[in-house]
Formats: sequence, C-alpha cells, structure tokens
Amino acid sequence: MKVIFLQDVAHVAKKGEIKDVNDGYARNYLIPLNIAVQSSSAVELKVRKEQDHATAKRMVKEDVLREKVKQINGKSLTFQLKASKTGTTFSGLTKEQVLSRLVKEYSIDPTVITVDLEKSLKHVGEYPVPIEINSQKASIKVVITNPHE
Repeated sequence: MKVIFLQDVAHVAKKGEIKDVNDGYARNYLIPLNIAVQSSSAVELKVRKEQDHATAKRMVKEDVLREKVKQINGKSLTFQLKASKTGTTFSGLTKEQVLSRLVKEYSIDPTVITVDLEKSLKHVGEYPVPIEINSQKASIKVVITNPHE
C-alpha cells in the first residue's frame, strides 16, 4: 500500500515522503495512529503544495538572515563595565551578554546565532568577535569601556 507520511518514523521515512509499505503495517499501525495516510492524487498534490510553501518560506528566511549578516558584519558593540585603574574589569563580558545585545539591537532570533567567544573578556579594550548566523560567518568588534574614565 502506498502511504504519505505525516511525521518522521525512524528508519522508515521522513514527513512528506511517499512510500510503499506492507498493507498490515499501514492499516493496523500507521493510519490509525495518524502517522500516515493512504496515498491518492489529491493528497499527493496537497503534500507537494505544502512542501513547496515550506521551501519558499525557508528561502525567504535565509535571505533575511543573509541581509542581517551583511548588516552586522564589521559593526561594533560597546559595553560599559566597571574596571580597576589597570583596566581589568570586575566582571567579565560573556558570550551570553554579547548574544543578548545582538538579539536586542538587530532583532535576530537567538536560536540561529552563535557567538564564538571562548573566554569572557576581562580587560578594557577592543576585541574582534566571530559570530555565525545560520551557518554564515561574520565578525563584530566588541568595545569594553570604563564608565568612570
């Protein structure tokens, strides 16, 4: 029996795939649990339209993220942290703080951005920080200043 899968099934098929499976497997397991539906031309057309719509939506999202990467690349973020006279900050600047500022200033979904900062920054100065937005690399400049100077 030919079925269209409505959800992923491990080692069998992914959502939207059309496969031939045993009649008993389809009738007794897949169809009653709404994991798959019996294939017909109308259902196949509906699934193809949904897949095309999802693909178009994903392409638009990727274009928007590509524009965000161009917008952010090379920009600088300034943080004011209390520091000693020697320039050592009392609290280091973490990648979470950089990420939250990027999300706030550039309206980026935090699930698609990665800040590559191995250790927290603990001295006043300028630091290049590599970031990755949806697997596209960019670099920003993080500036740490002392508010009392």
